[in-house]
Amino acid sequence: MLLRQEVEAQATDVLRRRSKLKESDVSEEAYMKLKNSESRLADLKSSMKTLGKEATKAMLEVDNQQQSVTYQRLRTLVEAEISYHRNALDILDKLHSEMIAGEEAIESSPKSLPLPLHLEDIVSHPQASHSGEIKSNHQGETKHTTPHEEVTKPNPKEDMESSPEVEIKSKPQKEIKSSSPQEDTKTSNGSDDHHSHQQLLSQNDSYFLAKVVHPFDAQAPGELSLAVDDYVIVRQVAGTGWSEGEYKGKAGWFPSAYVEKQEKAPASKIVEANLNQQ
Repeated sequence: MLLRQEVEAQATDVLRRRSKLKESDVSEEAYMKLKNSESRLADLKSSMKTLGKEATKAMLEVDNQQQSVTYQRLRTLVEAEISYHRNALDILDKLHSEMIAGEEAIESSPKSLPLPLHLEDIVSHPQASHSGEIKSNHQGETKHTTPHEEVTKPNPKEDMESSPEVEIKSKPQKEIKSSSPQEDTKTSNGSDDHHSHQQLLSQNDSYFLAKVVHPFDAQAPGELSLAVDDYVIVRQVAGTGWSEGEYKGKAGWFPSAYVEKQEKAPASKIVEANLNQQ
């Protein structure tokens, strides 16, 4: 700013001295002062140009430095954002894989529910509490004695027609004689098993008979294998889509959709299942 004011003052002095030279009586001294003023003005202009160049150069350097600093900060911010989102993506991928693995594990091997305490004896000994005593003599005769039991049937005629081989006796200590000891034993066991199933259903209203409509092979401990067209006693139905029941003297879990509830079941099916078990 001072240099500029000095240049302006020196230029005014040069113009003033040049105006005096136009007069005829100009002395040698005035001429020399004009030359000195012009030389001084030229030096000031040169200094001003040099200073302007240096100032412009300094400003460009500062601008370049500022742009470099701004670029480095912006690059650091972008790299930090990229690293953050990559870490978040890795965590989400790991969590997704764990969720898929857990879901597949649950679907492949469903967790078996524990049996109620009052049903453990029935599962371990399904026929012990209801079967009679079988005695054989040396002549091949078989005697089957059962305690006095009352069985209520809605339609005895239908039961007799569907299972002509099954005969339930309510009189105490009635002897059953047959020419074949093995056939007598099977018939007696089949009658007792059918009687035990009927008595089990009458004792607990939550139990019901179900027909197997789709085969099921047990894959894990606690599961129960099923065959088509057979009948199973369903003891409880879980909210997970699995049911627990008894089939051929064995208890376990199976898919609820694989069976259909039946109001009545042929007694021959139950007897056949018990004979196959023996």
